[in-house]
Amino acid sequence: MRCWWRRWATTAHITPGLPPLDPATELVLYRIAQEGLTNTARHARATRVEVHLRALPDARVALLVRDNGRGIGAAPEGAGISGMRERALLIGADLSIGQGPQGGTEIRLHVTGSTADHRLQETVR
Repeated sequence: MRCWWRRWATTAHITPGLPPLDPATELVLYRIAQEGLTNTARHARATRVEVHLRALPDARVALLVRDNGRGIGAAPEGAGISGMRERALLIGADLSIGQGPQGGTEIRLHVTGSTADHRLQETVR
């Protein structure tokens, strides 16, 4: 059995000072990062993947998953990408998926911590 983590170099950058996030937002960040890495392992034929999680100046949080693989191209959107879009909508986050600056695929998610909390409180009422 071949292990996917032996096929490419992985770099993770988590910037200190992230704002507090509610559990739903943390789960969406985790699941979108997980799906991005899964897609890289299954489809990209990449040799390198990066994961960045950082605070933005406007109290938002940015997640970036980027690989140097063959890119998404004109491939139809599958269940994994559709699931990422649905998760982002649930917390009012902005999700973009496309080609990276040097090729490959780039997934960007911008989240406002308070947005998800507000939506969940409205749902509970």
